[in-house]
Amino acid sequence: MKSVTENEADKLRREEKEHFIECLPAGFLRCTKAGAIDYASQGILALYGCCGREEFQELCGGSIAGMVLAEDRRRAFGELEEQLRRNPDSSKTEFRVRRRDGEIRWVDCRGRVVTDLNGNKCFGGVLIDDTEAKMARQSYWEQARRDSLTGLLNRTACKTLINAYQDWENQICALMIVDIDNFKTLNDTWGHLFGDTVLTEIARRLQALFRRSDVVGRIGGDEFIIFLRDLNDLNQPAHHGQRIVQSIGELRSALKNAVEVTCSVGIAVSPRDGGSFEQLLERADCALYWGKRNGKNRYTVYAPHMSVWGAGNARDGEREEGSGIESEIGLRRVNTQIIQYVFRALYDSVNLEEAIRLILQIIGRQFGVSRVYIFENQPDGIHTDNTFEWCNDGIRPEMDHLQNVSFEEDAPGYTQNFNEKGIFFCPDISRLEEKVRLLLESQHIKSTLQCAFYDSGILTGFVGFDECRRNRLWTGEQIEALSFVAKILGTFLIKERAKKKMEGQVNGLKEVLDKLPGWVYVVDADTYALLYLNEKTKKTATSSWVGKYCYCEFMGLGQPCQSCPAREALRHGGPVTMEIYNGFLNLWADAAGIPVVWEGRRAVLLSLQDITKYKRLQAYMPALSSKSRSDGPLPVAQDETMAIYASGQEEAERYGEFNSTGTVMAAALEIFRIQDTFAKAVQVLLAFLGRRYGLSRVSLYMNNSRDSGKNTIYQWVDNQTAQPISLSDSFRKEEFFICHGLYDQRGTMVLSKDRYDSYKENLRRVLEQSGALSVLFAGLYSDGRYIGQLALVNCSKARAWDEKERGELAEVAGLIASEAKTLEALDDANRRAEYYRDVDSLTGLFTYNMFKELAQKALDQASPGGCWWPAISRGSNTSTAPSATPREIISCGCLQT
Repeated sequence: MKSVTENEADKLRREEKEHFIECLPAGFLRCTKAGAIDYASQGILALYGCCGREEFQELCGGSIAGMVLAEDRRRAFGELEEQLRRNPDSSKTEFRVRRRDGEIRWVDCRGRVVTDLNGNKCFGGVLIDDTEAKMARQSYWEQARRDSLTGLLNRTACKTLINAYQDWENQICALMIVDIDNFKTLNDTWGHLFGDTVLTEIARRLQALFRRSDVVGRIGGDEFIIFLRDLNDLNQPAHHGQRIVQSIGELRSALKNAVEVTCSVGIAVSPRDGGSFEQLLERADCALYWGKRNGKNRYTVYAPHMSVWGAGNARDGEREEGSGIESEIGLRRVNTQIIQYVFRALYDSVNLEEAIRLILQIIGRQFGVSRVYIFENQPDGIHTDNTFEWCNDGIRPEMDHLQNVSFEEDAPGYTQNFNEKGIFFCPDISRLEEKVRLLLESQHIKSTLQCAFYDSGILTGFVGFDECRRNRLWTGEQIEALSFVAKILGTFLIKERAKKKMEGQVNGLKEVLDKLPGWVYVVDADTYALLYLNEKTKKTATSSWVGKYCYCEFMGLGQPCQSCPAREALRHGGPVTMEIYNGFLNLWADAAGIPVVWEGRRAVLLSLQDITKYKRLQAYMPALSSKSRSDGPLPVAQDETMAIYASGQEEAERYGEFNSTGTVMAAALEIFRIQDTFAKAVQVLLAFLGRRYGLSRVSLYMNNSRDSGKNTIYQWVDNQTAQPISLSDSFRKEEFFICHGLYDQRGTMVLSKDRYDSYKENLRRVLEQSGALSVLFAGLYSDGRYIGQLALVNCSKARAWDEKERGELAEVAGLIASEAKTLEALDDANRRAEYYRDVDSLTGLFTYNMFKELAQKALDQASPGGCWWPAISRGSNTSTAPSATPREIISCGCLQT
């Protein structure tokens, strides 16, 4: 029988364990075999929005079933039961929960079978809020299914949805192919921008004609597909075909253009014409060709005699290369030439204000308005100024009279005229509230369109288009284009104003830094190039100037320092201090690194104070081992080590190959869904990418900013033309930082041996080290941090990566970064759990058992000539003997105190 003291100690240990669990960012729960919850941590209560356990009990009914949204229970519990049956030590699932305030959140749940203090089997689980990552994955998945130009389903998604339909025999269904007549001629005559406008308008009309349950998609440049199910009779498909031909024929008046747009429609009906997607597609194609052969601009229902013409002729006979704009996964392109011009003019401008004035003139003439202008709000958000204006012939300028306009006095409630899209459209200002109407009438305005631009959700200004001669109606296409122009102008203006404000602040900061007594300089966060040196630094390093590299000028090195305060500051995301020895200048310095934004660039400000005399004094002081230390420099901390998780094709094959004919993004999503660990998913994904693109090697470098300091390389090689990266290969990290500043807007970069002579030395070294004829890099970013790099290498022949492939791989890199972020949250919980296991929850000191273990370890390792214990008991603050680590000294010192 345990003594009272032992029972109290057990109780204390349980309380300490519960205390540390309550402090973790994840939620912990324990439930019985019957599903009753017998423990829920504070993390669980926070996840469900409950203030106490009584509220949680009331919300969930005291059972684990009540914690899961009803629609997800069967699936989630089925997955857990099946996994625990195979392996009681590991299970994972995801499900939705309803918080106390009614909000729905996605949860990542991982657990195992555990044994409680009474020997009973129960389920212990960890729950983490996964809503943001889940939404990101769903967004990637939806983008992979959509045509980027029209927003309709793409060919693969249409085929999947139609094939999923099972009731072919008992219901009347129809598959229709819509092909635009003479679309190549239209494109060649009016241009691709107009062709895109036609396709977008057709897509909008097709969606409006059919039910939400029908499938409407774009399967080619000028081809659309519609699948109708559960029809009432065999005459309905013909009726729908006539509606399509009529609707598209009315485009001429809608586009306000002399061009005539017509279409041909081929129709196949199930079960009469077939019982599968492939059969219906083939026969609808035959009907389409028959209709085109007989005059176009009509619908044709399939009949058996049409098969003599064969399938595929309709499309192959009409369509040639360049007839349409192919779909790409990505953001929807804006389809007006003026928008492209505006962006290019602003992007290439040397004088932004002059460029804006020219743009306002071109827009005004293009759209035939009386006045185009820009208002920018003052910092107080109450007043606004007319900063730019263009007036058409015969229109009086108003800019001088529209300065310091008050939204409260001159135009109360004015900003409420903008809708949720930031648009204020008034074709007749006589309908407006009196004070606003009088303000606009004083400028002789009859109609106005104003488009707002925002900075972090706050209205910062707007671009206006006035008509002073008559009331005017704007089309939806015009409003959309001008709204986008306003956003582009606003973005560049906000950036320019912020730049000028920052320049003033930086100049003031430079004046302060120049007066400081220490060495102060600023380096670029990616390249370590010098961006600024204060006066003392310039006097000390007279040959140094902006643009040179700090490790060359101050350390005499050819590559970044191993022990670098700038890198540590970036790794920790905040200020750090460390002592560094400069062998080049033979001095010791106390260095502080602070991440900053310097002149719009990510940078690190470093401040160094000379502590050489103090280090020399410390070096001559007696050590705890009664031996003297030499007066040379103390050891410099070594760089973090490189840990390679796995290499070779064998590791990927151990987890199973994955083959897919769908999009690369869809395959990547599926791989992460079916693999139970991040590492396995990455290995399978790399193997899939290698085979999909016919590569020699695919590697993923993760630059770990965690306290472990270990970076990770995953890789796949074809074992024929490439060799795995060596375990001792540290060039990956240099390659990682070299590429950072060279990525395009998507985060990708391609190097090719064909352009070797045009590259700088560092890029040549990248190609030589990888042994590649071509290599594509894709950067990984998480919360604005550059965390990794995906490299796809060809050693046997150079590969030309097109825009679509680069876009696909940029999205795959984004998915890996999203999955890594979720893994990082779990690692945080595990690391904190490991730490708090050995720490007293009340004082933060090591527990007694841990202290004994560390003390004995230090005594066993102490040198025979001396012992550090007496020095500690005397409160010595000198350096410890080599056998005692800083953590051991801290633990002993704290316990003694």
